[in-house]
Amino acid sequence: MTDSTKERWETIFTDFDFSGLSAVEYCRQKGINLQVFYNSRWKLKNSAARSKSA
Repeated sequence: MTDSTKERWETIFTDFDFSGLSAVEYCRQKGINLQVFYNSRWKLKNSAARSKSA
């Protein structure tokens, strides 16, 4: 995941966290594929965990 892509997804997840919506409804409203949303969140969390353990 490139830095710009990572920043974009971090912005999306912050917006999602404050939206109060379910992931399904948030993705539906924003036009985001739900599987891509979940995969990207997993990748971000794993890359953060690896950074902390390195």
